Amino acid sequence: MMRFWKNVLSQLHSFVLWALLSAVFWGWIFTAFVDDAPAGKKVVIYVDAPVRMERELDARLEEDLPEGIRMIRVHPFSYAAFDESALLQADLYIVPASHAEEFAPSFVSWPEGDAEPTEGLRGMTVYDAAAGEGAAAEYILYEIPGQTPENYYLFVSADTLHAASLTGKGDDAALQTARRFTELEDTQQ
Repeated sequence: MMRFWKNVLSQLHSFVLWALLSAVFWGWIFTAFVDDAPAGKKVVIYVDAPVRMERELDARLEEDLPEGIRMIRVHPFSYAAFDESALLQADLYIVPASHAEEFAPSFVSWPEGDAEPTEGLRGMTVYDAAAGEGAAAEYILYEIPGQTPENYYLFVSADTLHAASLTGKGDDAALQTARRFTELEDTQQ
């Protein structure tokens, strides 16, 4: 019996390594497959600004899910730093006026936009720098320290499956989510 325990203890580092590798693997499986939904069942928003309390913002947007949608996810652009394809698969984008023209080929004009940051492309204003007010301001840091404040606009992806009235594909869940996003009030005021 003593020999058995000596063998176990001499191999303890191997057991610990395998346990750690197993935990990483199963964590990846859970986050990649179990805790996700296919593109047709979720709406993804990417924000070109820091996002605080992502899960809380997701939960607020999910309070009134569009029909057929299982989840809504909001991520900063940095979330896709190692996987640019994820950034290209978003349904909605929130970008500052200075970057709107750069991304214009990926957007379609908002049907009821209240601003035109680029010629021929309309985006819904979600942050007014002059007034210092914006949608979901408790979650999104629109004014980045050290940078000049600027307006932010919400755009619809040209490749989304959730803007049928604009692209002719899928449903209008992204448009409903965008409207819901602009209605979020800052609860910390």
